[in-house]
Amino acid sequence: RNHCYPLPLLLLLLLLLPLGLVCLAHSASDASVTPPRTPLALMRSFALPWLLLHLVLGVAVGAGATGRIPCKEEPLPPLVPCPKGESCPFEQVHISIGKWQERVGWEMSVSWVSQSLGVAQLPSVRVSERQQPLIAPTGCVARFEGETTNYTYTSSGGPFYSPSTKYYVSPSVHHVTIGKLRPSTTYHYQVGLNQFKAKGRDSDQYRDTVFRFTTPPAPGQTPSPEVTGSEVMKIVVIGDLGQTIHSQHTMEKVESNLRASESSYAMGWIVGDLPYADGDGHRWDPWGRMMEPVCSSLPLMVLPGNHEIELDAQTSETFTAYRHRFRMPSKLPEKTGPARGNNILYEGGASFYSFELGLLHIICLNTYNTRGAMQDVSSDPQRLWLEEDLKAVDRTRTPFVVVGMHGPMYNSNKNHQGEAETELMKSWAEPILNRYSVDVVFAGHVHAYERNVGVATGGKLSSSAPAYINVGDGGNHEGLYDDWLPQPPYSAFRNGKFFGHGELTVFNASHMRWTWMPNPKQGEQEQDSVWLVRPDRSHSSQQKQDTILEGGEEEATRSSSSLAAPLALLAVVLSGFAYVVSKRVTREETDGSHHEVSSAPLLQPSRGDAEGKGESSSTRLIQDQGYA
Repeated sequence: RNHCYPLPLLLLLLLLLPLGLVCLAHSASDASVTPPRTPLALMRSFALPWLLLHLVLGVAVGAGATGRIPCKEEPLPPLVPCPKGESCPFEQVHISIGKWQERVGWEMSVSWVSQSLGVAQLPSVRVSERQQPLIAPTGCVARFEGETTNYTYTSSGGPFYSPSTKYYVSPSVHHVTIGKLRPSTTYHYQVGLNQFKAKGRDSDQYRDTVFRFTTPPAPGQTPSPEVTGSEVMKIVVIGDLGQTIHSQHTMEKVESNLRASESSYAMGWIVGDLPYADGDGHRWDPWGRMMEPVCSSLPLMVLPGNHEIELDAQTSETFTAYRHRFRMPSKLPEKTGPARGNNILYEGGASFYSFELGLLHIICLNTYNTRGAMQDVSSDPQRLWLEEDLKAVDRTRTPFVVVGMHGPMYNSNKNHQGEAETELMKSWAEPILNRYSVDVVFAGHVHAYERNVGVATGGKLSSSAPAYINVGDGGNHEGLYDDWLPQPPYSAFRNGKFFGHGELTVFNASHMRWTWMPNPKQGEQEQDSVWLVRPDRSHSSQQKQDTILEGGEEEATRSSSSLAAPLALLAVVLSGFAYVVSKRVTREETDGSHHEVSSAPLLQPSRGDAEGKGESSSTRLIQDQGYA
């Protein structure tokens, strides 16, 4: 029932302890005397390995006692059906990646909407590592509660504007953070509402659908079947999605790929222009329904595009729907204000932020947060934040740095040339991206696909500059742009005939692969694929390790004698700690105490393949025409 009892391991640990102590006592004798090959001598020679085994078992017991999200036994609450194609009281479910804390784990944000919110009701998520506790008459389940928000919007015009759509009142938008999640682990969950401070649970309601998701690899973890469940880590990249039949084809392709290899995919990323509400606030709701089949399982990360600005005709506020509907892992508080033309203020929150997963450091920028740069670029908060964020990146932990923005800095399409907001960002951001050897920059806005090789300031080819990839072909209602300028030297591949999306596949600390895939229902197929390669520095650490392993027997014996005592003491301490924790967790799971008092899981994420400190040299792009 989702309990974790480490008592068998604990008993084995206690049985092995006396033998380890006997080995320790004999290890204290003079190491210079060569002992005869008696059973006692053999015990002495294996003293250190035996204590190391004891130490490992101690850690395993401790981790087993605390490695699951704590739960408590509860009866099954009332469930609300949600038939496909019909009205659903809890809908538009999506998840996003939250913060990572060492030795604590992942936080994930679960978001959805409901049409009505009762008095004293709180949004709630029921979570379990297995599906059965969520649907059984009773089960051990963790509950997390969160916040509810809503908003109003007065349209200032657009293609879908009409007098009937001028005013929009949003449904209740719920956000719940669930935490202490292990990396690369599958969890099941339900969304609903709890009755606040109710003695009974009669007023609770949950949707009958049990969703599931897999947490991303921990920062620094190299993909492997043993650690992350897959040999690769993939992220889906989409721009300018909208909600047309082409948008549906894009998401159907993403869903098909996800179901075929669920453990490989870490997140989906939309680099701006999400639903194309364009004057009708109601259009956010059908878009949320379209996204639910994928984004209730695959974490959705977003950044603002120009179609999210949505100037309010009464308040001149911007990004209202976007700000209320998404929760991203920003460390900065949200700051907004009335817009003055293209002088727009939107800082913190889901405007610009960064996060890490696996071997990637990912940065999201807001092309349309212009106020700071227009007033004084030297003190612009977004510019200052970007510089500090890149300065703090540890390339031995996350060797690849990937940036997303909406307006493309390099674009050979005839559309969206020389736009003020994009040129403003390019003026201050490009030198920073070059200085810190950013690997790839993704953008949208231009409704076509284009891959540019490394481009330095002024359009010069450079292997040390970022590769710029534009993916504005997600499926929006404005159509494709297939009218191009003469192809510049840095433009390696471009296509304005098909809608589609791309995937970034991480193999290890030196190799990624980018693939653009047009939608499969458009007839002619044309793909683009390229390797992104960084120098692999892992061999230096391996050579150092080999040197250590080749040390002489005499040195190993001295090391064994000097390390045995502290290791034995540590093993005893861990044994006691494991026993206390196991009793504590068992007691908390059975007596109904609140789940948040449990200890955090013991997580030790692996480092990336690269070990050398200092900044790595730039990524090289190698085109692979033979990709199948």
